[in-house]
Amino acid sequence: MKSKKKLFQSEPTYDKCHSLKENNMRIKEIHIYAHELPVLGGTYRMASTAVHSLDTTLVEIVTDTGVTGYGESCPVGPVYQPMHALGVRSALEQMGPHLIGQNALRIGCVHDAMEASLNGFRYAKAAATARDRQAQGFRRLPRRLDFVLEAPCASWRECISLRRRTGVPIYWDELATGEAELVQIIAEDAADGIGLKITKSGGLTRSRRQRDMCVAAGYALSVQDTTGSDIAFAAIVHLAQTVPGRLLRCALDCRGITDKKTARGSFAVVEGTVAAPGEPGLGITPLPEVLGEPVAVYGA
Repeated sequence: MKSKKKLFQSEPTYDKCHSLKENNMRIKEIHIYAHELPVLGGTYRMASTAVHSLDTTLVEIVTDTGVTGYGESCPVGPVYQPMHALGVRSALEQMGPHLIGQNALRIGCVHDAMEASLNGFRYAKAAATARDRQAQGFRRLPRRLDFVLEAPCASWRECISLRRRTGVPIYWDELATGEAELVQIIAEDAADGIGLKITKSGGLTRSRRQRDMCVAAGYALSVQDTTGSDIAFAAIVHLAQTVPGRLLRCALDCRGITDKKTARGSFAVVEGTVAAPGEPGLGITPLPEVLGEPVAVYGA
């Protein structure tokens, strides 16, 4: 009697990933590029600081089949949140060698390999004024004014206190750093929506999990990244398209902060909307003349 084939199979554990033989597309090399993105208009001002250029890190994953993929991480300077560009590249230096030989088709395995090679590297910080003065000011605003408060306070206590003092919708952002924080936010009914930043969440794999949690809780989502260029925006659009329309507040066009292009792709914004192209992967083609020579290579 023949055994029945399983219809569903969970993602294999990290220990089993190296032994998988089916559908192999092994990571052969990882190339790291660093670039300065000039801020459009000269200066981008925040409550805590001002930046005049953005240090972005572009990652090229080369597989043994010839298929290549790209990613981007671009913090908004070194003080907006506890993450900075040199830290990104240091983390990649630690993780890179452990990813060589991983099956690129097994996203869960690649994620587990990163987790096993480096602990943490998440951030949670927001800049805001005291909750009492905010609540008093919001009560004076005209009724039916259509707006939300995104990351209004610097601490959990202040955000929850402010939510109880005002009827203005509150979106959590920098303090919602992972799945555990989202569980607590949902349990305490502390938000109306979430600012889902891909880099803050730890990449597309974790962002997908957090998206599912928010959708299950009925939270609206603002899909973003800290900032970045064409490559980061492509990932934002792809993730935003997986959010049900009734829960998608917006998708951030991070390209607006710089006039430097890093890739070609059909991501034109028309009347406030954008759709990802049908090409494989992110649907972008990096510009080699912009990438230049890598600052680091692993696996070569």
